[in-house]
Amino acid sequence: MQGTKVFKLLSYVKAFIVVFIIFLIVFVFTFVISDFIEVENLKSLAEYFEVLLSSAIVSLVSVILVYVSLQDGNKSKMMENQLRLREMFATERRIWIHEQLYIYPEKDRKTLRKEYAKDFKTGNSNHDIENEFDLALYDYIGLFELCNYLIKEGQLDREVFFNAYSYRLYKLTKSKVIQEELEGSPEYWIELKKIIEQNKALRKRHGLSDL
Repeated sequence: MQGTKVFKLLSYVKAFIVVFIIFLIVFVFTFVISDFIEVENLKSLAEYFEVLLSSAIVSLVSVILVYVSLQDGNKSKMMENQLRLREMFATERRIWIHEQLYIYPEKDRKTLRKEYAKDFKTGNSNHDIENEFDLALYDYIGLFELCNYLIKEGQLDREVFFNAYSYRLYKLTKSKVIQEELEGSPEYWIELKKIIEQNKALRKRHGLSDL
């Protein structure tokens, strides 16, 4: 994905800047202390620069090793987060919400509230019925907002995420309940709207219909 490539490019640029700064520090430090060292005590001027070059190479190698280690650690962390996300989506109530929105996108909120109350025995009063379903719905779609935050922070691999959950986001936008929620609360669900738009752009690039 383009976003992942940009993120990697920025990481390489940052690594290069760090290496350059360290090399510069080593050079300046060596230049400063040279005033306190009698150059003639060295075998030759070439030996002096050899010391400088060796110091720079050691610094460069050290930074590269640290950078590679951090990159590997970040990849492992992203995959770990992906597995945790899968577990989070797999709870009984989130699966119920997903199935209803996926299979029955035409159902309205009133119908889903009653069916949720019946399946999970949430209570008999209208207040209980409305609250329990709405909370479960917000919990489910709130996960997608969390995903967008994690992707932006480089804690979740963009390509892996969309390969696994693009169809969920697509089906989400076809649900009558979700459409009403997004249209009725324009000041809320900002991150959800962003990730939905990213998914639309992704599907368009792959030639998939958004109808």
